[in-house]
Amino acid sequence: MNEIETYTSPSELTEKIDYYLNHDEERNAIAQRGYIQTLKSHTYEKRLVTLLKLIYG
Repeated sequence: MNEIETYTSPSELTEKIDYYLNHDEERNAIAQRGYIQTLKSHTYEKRLVTLLKLIYG
């Protein structure tokens, strides 16, 4: 189950756009998984730790 959709060429992008515009449930499921992953992985605390490691090593 993916939480992000990628493409390797403009034609593949067009195909995926057409596909997901016609498949609401799949599109929404990917969006929901991406949202959940964002909430878990991109918190202020995690960003601050990353920043401090960059500053102080």
